[in-house]
Amino acid sequence: MAYFRCKPGELCSGADCCSGIDSVPSIGLGDWYRLSEKLGEPVHVLWEQFGRIVLVPLDSPEKISLSMGLDHEPCPFLEGNSCGVYDVRPLSCASFPYSVIYLGGKYLDETAKEFTCVEGVELNGRQELYAKALNDLVFEEAKIEIRLFQGIFPRIISFPHPRTLMTWSDKALQEEKKRGESKRARELKQSLDFLIDSGVVHGKVIGAEDFQRMVGAFSTSIYYEKVRLKLKTLNGKLDRHFRQFNKARRGVKRCP
Repeated sequence: MAYFRCKPGELCSGADCCSGIDSVPSIGLGDWYRLSEKLGEPVHVLWEQFGRIVLVPLDSPEKISLSMGLDHEPCPFLEGNSCGVYDVRPLSCASFPYSVIYLGGKYLDETAKEFTCVEGVELNGRQELYAKALNDLVFEEAKIEIRLFQGIFPRIISFPHPRTLMTWSDKALQEEKKRGESKRARELKQSLDFLIDSGVVHGKVIGAEDFQRMVGAFSTSIYYEKVRLKLKTLNGKLDRHFRQFNKARRGVKRCP
């Protein structure tokens, strides 16, 4: 079995993992803090420009996780096939696909269906250490984020029933009406049209990408303002929570 190597132009058309809804990254509070430092913008302003709620797969088929994430069709920091914020790129970006291969299991099998670069490969020793270091850092920063963001949006929810999706769509629509025209409002309208036209409300099964886009749009509209206000209150206060991780983050910033 071969070791993993990133080969843009050979195994993909180039930066495919940075371009589509099927690989939209979750962005932790520590990631927003580092992006804020690099770009010189407050965290809540970056959220206004680039933020959205994304879905993260779980082992349980009946549960899904919600997380802060980036608009990702394509990533706003993608420059050609290169990352414009590479030295502070989000941990989920830095760890892909090393963590997926390292952890293995069903998620690796699903990822291999979308990204041929992870099919039939393994990690060498240095890559395993890299994946473990990033996973440990994600875990430590997540503990702080969960504490600071308690009650802002649910972390784990049950897989939504079609009737639940209708309730979410109504709530999302009410939230967007308060804010007026925006990219989020347009995405919500597209998702509402899809919800009605696709037959989901009558039990029709849809693809994972369509589900990700639809539920992500509903969740973003519902929780956007709560996240924005919380980030605004935390602006200038994140340094004391996350600076301790900067040295560890810099130590694993390069792919082996």
